[in-house]
Amino acid sequence: MIPPCPFVGLVFIKRKKGDMRSLLRNESGFAGQLKHLTGPKLRYEVFDGSAKPKGTAQLFASARVVVGAHGGALANIIFCPEDAAIFELGFQSPFAGHYRFLAKMFNLRMTLLPLVPDSRGIASQEIALESMEAALEAVRAAVAEFMSHTEL
Repeated sequence: MIPPCPFVGLVFIKRKKGDMRSLLRNESGFAGQLKHLTGPKLRYEVFDGSAKPKGTAQLFASARVVVGAHGGALANIIFCPEDAAIFELGFQSPFAGHYRFLAKMFNLRMTLLPLVPDSRGIASQEIALESMEAALEAVRAAVAEFMSHTEL
């Protein structure tokens, strides 16, 4: 078992520019709003894929909330504790549900934050949330639930 980092956190998976990656429209604004949901009992951390494997495992093992766009970095949810809430920014497609299946296998609570439909689906160059307000409200509710059920 990987020991968690010495804090409990909300982890935002930041998208890197690359050949096979779509960029989230207004990612910095969304990330800033997520950061405002945290405080001294729930720290905000950004995962950009630059950590070594042990650090990555420790970060996700300490995460109580994970928010990220559909992509390989979501595979790190395998390190999350069972009480973690996972939010996937993704398309409502049966062909893009593998992280939802992975979450189910690890008894994680997965919520889909729907993206604006795009004919290119997961191959689109830019993705956008259908409703940033609804997405933030879903994450806010999970943070509130976590804070009300735990003594940190």
